[in-house]
Amino acid sequence: MFSKNDKKKNIGTILLGFSVLMFGMSTMSDAVSPLKDVEGFKRVLTSFSNPLLGFLVGILFTMTIQSSAGTIGVLQALSLSVKIKYDVAIPVVIGAEVVPVSQLSSHPSVPTRTVRELPSCICISMS
Repeated sequence: MFSKNDKKKNIGTILLGFSVLMFGMSTMSDAVSPLKDVEGFKRVLTSFSNPLLGFLVGILFTMTIQSSAGTIGVLQALSLSVKIKYDVAIPVVIGAEVVPVSQLSSHPSVPTRTVRELPSCICISMS
């Protein structure tokens, strides 16, 4: 990263960003590992059979932690120990990937553009 060559700088920046991402996912995985023993949390993530409910759980969880990558990371970490099925995990991931959710939950005055884009983002995420 400290090279004068731009190509080497870019490669160093990419590698550093990737390593920070992997460190963060590892830390998040370690942080949520105690949740595998909480029956209520396991029941919430594995008991719903309606995909719309999974979609809403994904949205609410993403709004709570304000990170779709965090929601997916928690779901991945829990899937190693709880055995979450695909038909349960996919609606949660789609709900987590609704783009304006983080914008809606993080800013007190919601821009009208975000509110107008929400239905289209939901349709794009579900397709």
